[in-house]
Amino acid sequence: MELLKGREDKKIDFVLIDVREAYESENDRITKTDYFYPTSEFGSNQNKYQNFKDTRVIIYCRSSSRTYQVKEALKTISINNVSHLDGGINTYFGDKESGSIS
Repeated sequence: MELLKGREDKKIDFVLIDVREAYESENDRITKTDYFYPTSEFGSNQNKYQNFKDTRVIIYCRSSSRTYQVKEALKTISINNVSHLDGGINTYFGDKESGSIS
């Protein structure tokens, strides 16, 4: 919540990416999530991550097990400024929304 407020106040810059599957993201996701790149499609999403080489990336999933995998995989393609929401969306108590993400 504080990070999203900091971004809104232009004190920090990052992109927020949901790496869960579509049905999970459509049920609920953190409000103001920027991108949806499911872990199961990581191989085809690698090029999308290249746009973030110079940007802080924060990823989240349900409990943080998938984000650990994605974070490690991103290191192999030289995306190193990646953090993850520890505990995933299960531990997030801020605003959430539902529906498809574009």
